[in-house]
Amino acid sequence: RLTDHRGQNHVPCYSADGRWIYFVSERSGSNQIYRIPANGGEAVKITRHGGGTPLASPDGNWIYYPAWGSGILSKVPAEGGKETAVPGAGGVPNGFALSVAASGVYFVGPLDADSRTWPVKKYRFADGKIAEVARLEKLPRLQIAVSPDEKWLLWAQQDLSINDLRLVENFR
Repeated sequence: RLTDHRGQNHVPCYSADGRWIYFVSERSGSNQIYRIPANGGEAVKITRHGGGTPLASPDGNWIYYPAWGSGILSKVPAEGGKETAVPGAGGVPNGFALSVAASGVYFVGPLDADSRTWPVKKYRFADGKIAEVARLEKLPRLQIAVSPDEKWLLWAQQDLSINDLRLVENFR
């Protein structure tokens, strides 16, 4: 067991070198990102303004995450420090629809009202620019994943949802 705090601890990820585990916890009263040594030890808070779904950069320098509440793609140094919104990286609509790859961070942006599609964008590490790479007809259910060669995008989508109304006769 790595954590023993009563607050929820969830969505863990390893650092690129495997020495650290980053995770979200509500132990301070709001969802923040923490890091803990992979072999155990004390958890240290690395965000102060809310964070969710941490993803470690391949170079080990940054943690990318959707800012809690807004879903705006943000980054913080892996050891903690100044939290910065990635310019032009609009809100990740479900807080999970992002994936880190060797050349950048892929994320699903907000619904395009005109086309009624969900743009998949990439924040490129090389030049700091954002490019649209695909469009989805439905919002991914949770996470997205990019293959190691960055040729494939994987996601789960909900195609059917049925809700029925029920009536109980002679209910007392």
